[in-house]
Amino acid sequence: DFPVPRLTLLDNSELHQLPIMEVKEVVFSMSQDSAPGPDGFSVGFYQDCWSIICEDLLQAVCEFFEGGQ
Repeated sequence: DFPVPRLTLLDNSELHQLPIMEVKEVVFSMSQDSAPGPDGFSVGFYQDCWSIICEDLLQAVCEFFEGGQ
């Protein structure tokens, strides 16, 4: 049996925040030559075009975390 940790109010509020900065960190921590995803684009595309696509990508991630599809 593993005890379930108790969450503080701060922990709980952090869990409800959208992962905006984490998305950029993950994209730029990956190898540009990674295999393409289901959309056919490699990580290099997202890194090279970040300044153009970041708002749309972050919006899509936020919509997903808010219960969208």
